[in-house]
Amino acid sequence: KYPFRLQSASALGAREVVNINSLDTFDVKELRDIDVCIVSSSADSLIKQLDSKFHPGTIIFEQTKISDVDLRNHLVANGSIFFRAFAYQISDFTEVINLIKTGAIETSKVITSEFSFEEFAQMYPSLLRKFENIKIAIVSNSNLLSS
Repeated sequence: KYPFRLQSASALGAREVVNINSLDTFDVKELRDIDVCIVSSSADSLIKQLDSKFHPGTIIFEQTKISDVDLRNHLVANGSIFFRAFAYQISDFTEVINLIKTGAIETSKVITSEFSFEEFAQMYPSLLRKFENIKIAIVSNSNLLSS
């Protein structure tokens, strides 16, 4: 997952891309100010280490939630902007679809709507009513989710 993210960030114009997990030693003083940070593990401890490099407007993508309320409030007060980050590889989806097809994952209680790709444009307005939907499966004519 990480090499793809690092390559993507570089391709999108990042001046410097660092995978902190790959460093033998890690000295915050050697880093430039951080514009965007994707936190994929140990959010609280990593954010505390990097805090001095954040500036107003730093974008933090949390893949793991910052659980320290005081730390989060501090970051918000200093102008950090938060988004959620989800990192999945396409193979994750294939594996989940196979688990659903074999019945290893029960979906009947979480899929509130199922319709074909051809019906997507017609159904789109109903998707915007997020409190009426739990999960929606858009399936091909071959009915991807059915066994």
